Amino acid sequence: MGAGIVGIPGLASAKGHGSGQPCFKDFECEDDDSTYVKIEFVEVYEENEDGEEILVDCYFEEETDTGFITIDSYTSKEGECEPISVEWSVADGYLATKVMAYGGRDCVTVKDLLSTGGTFEPGLDGAGGQTAAISNLQFCVEEEECIDILADLQAGDEITGSTFGNVTITSSVAGNTIVAAEEGKDPGFYGAPNGDGSLTNGCMGETIDIGFGDINAKEAKAPQNLDFTFDNPVSEFELRMLDFGDFNPTGASKHLIEITAFNSGGMVVDSETIEYYTDGSVNPTKGYETSALSTVVYENLNVEGDACGAEEGDIGDYTFLLTGDIAKVELRFPSGHDPNIAFDLPCTSQ
Repeated sequence: MGAGIVGIPGLASAKGHGSGQPCFKDFECEDDDSTYVKIEFVEVYEENEDGEEILVDCYFEEETDTGFITIDSYTSKEGECEPISVEWSVADGYLATKVMAYGGRDCVTVKDLLSTGGTFEPGLDGAGGQTAAISNLQFCVEEEECIDILADLQAGDEITGSTFGNVTITSSVAGNTIVAAEEGKDPGFYGAPNGDGSLTNGCMGETIDIGFGDINAKEAKAPQNLDFTFDNPVSEFELRMLDFGDFNPTGASKHLIEITAFNSGGMVVDSETIEYYTDGSVNPTKGYETSALSTVVYENLNVEGDACGAEEGDIGDYTFLLTGDIAKVELRFPSGHDPNIAFDLPCTSQ
């Protein structure tokens, strides 16, 4: 049986029998930034009345105590305590870069991962040509970093239709231009903080210097509806939106944001919707859960809708996160848009 991690094609796996010692002892994380994780399959025995050792429980348990890897479930060869495949996941903010399974006298290693988890069916060789049960799993885990795919750009450079890394960014409106943006430089998409000391594109680039936006939509006070298309499908997509909520030029009372991920067949694999209501003011103060304007969700949009005043997770500094087999992402503002916004941190995981 071939080894592999389901949903992550094109990764090489290798079988090995060590260098004179048990092969699992050859596993190492070469990168200094990696954290080593080891998970053992544990069998628990108790003595019965006849003095016989009886198997009463079995489970995967991390030996290294990092909390970075979770074995969510496993499939057994026979009974309940001979695992031959596992469902595993990585803690938020981290990626597995390498994994090894050991069982019988065989090891299977999958390298060059950038994975948040999946199904690992190593196909370990056992006695008599049988598949061996997994005895332990070892991982290398690194903190997930957003690669600055726009690093070589300067404020005002056109992005429309160009591919950066694995992603092409376009507007949903034909002819509109996506350009790079930077704090303190033109073109300006918004000013922040509100009031004294306001900067062009203020508080953009706290993590990565360059942001972007649809300059034509901004100047026309229209929604910045964006499309992100991937040369190769990704398993995760992240996008930070800045300064939404403190400007309402259409006087709308309902504010709706929709972001949707599609697979290569056009099927929806994930989505997120933000919906809230205001009194329809051009510069609204409070945001409410419903049109009844009773339950407050934003106390002061002059702050929570400002790129600098907002705390992370507020509407003015909000990060979308989508997962699945993603080939395309569409960001739409069907109602109550704020045109004076920008974006940064377009991160992906494959």
